[in-house]
Amino acid sequence: MGLFDKARELGNGALDATKKMSSGITNKIAESSHDERAAEHTMYELFVPGYGLGVKFAFTESSVIYGKEEYAYAELDPIQMINPATRITNGTAQTRANGKVLTLAYESDQSDRFVNALSYANGKIMEVPADAPQGISCE
Repeated sequence: MGLFDKARELGNGALDATKKMSSGITNKIAESSHDERAAEHTMYELFVPGYGLGVKFAFTESSVIYGKEEYAYAELDPIQMINPATRITNGTAQTRANGKVLTLAYESDQSDRFVNALSYANGKIMEVPADAPQGISCE
């Protein structure tokens, strides 16, 4: 094994150990953050970004809770994936709520859950409200 191969192996091992430690901390934060709002919802998917970068957020059956603010799906623009998560970076997606940009960051071990929640949220965002006008009258 060459010097560079050994260095890469050591670097990857250190990276894996750091990621495991960070994930463990993030999971503990998520567990302790499963606050009283969770009891108010039938769906509550909480995400806490890794490495201390970003705002915790949750998808619910009718809204996105971003930090301490709650935004109904009707207030949001469709959520766009910006970067998928990798072993060393958080994944990110963005939306706007009443003109304010919300950046949703998640860890790589949350990817499958995030994609499912994102799909659900975008479906709700794109729904036409029952009380919306159903066409233009030409009378």
